[in-house]
Amino acid sequence: MNMKKYANVAISLAVLVLFLVFVGSVGTYMGPHGLFTAKSSRQTAVFKDKEGLILENAVLQKLGDQWISARFHLSNNSVQTISSVIVTCTFADESGRYVDTDSWLIHEKLLPETNISVELRDRKFLHTRSASQSCAITSYTPQSQPLIAFNEHDAAGGAHGDSDPHDAH
Repeated sequence: MNMKKYANVAISLAVLVLFLVFVGSVGTYMGPHGLFTAKSSRQTAVFKDKEGLILENAVLQKLGDQWISARFHLSNNSVQTISSVIVTCTFADESGRYVDTDSWLIHEKLLPETNISVELRDRKFLHTRSASQSCAITSYTPQSQPLIAFNEHDAAGGAHGDSDPHDAH
């Protein structure tokens, strides 16, 4: 009789664990307004149509047979740090017809409300018929905020390390 009792307890515990895992996984899909909601409206508004990230200038220069220097000036007007920016340039001939497309990955992090200039030198082929270019940001990754943020000052308003640990209180 004891074996059946222990088997029932074990099965009950296994079912309870599976139920808790199921509830936890469903909870990850729930947002502040209910089940299966989209990203928060603040984050969507910040990055809608790439309003926060602007490609100010793009200059491509042929350095040799297969080397290209690409200089990009980017402005991050959003409230989040951005990384892994992909800039895609479309090339056209003298009559404006499409010739080629090429992309560059910018690894530098763009802090909120900052501008950067980046120069990349890559082994790429520029089509001989290309007479003009049009560059745009096609992708980027907004960085999430850290889960835990530590303040540099304690609750009393002083910086950590101001007092001598050997002093008696």
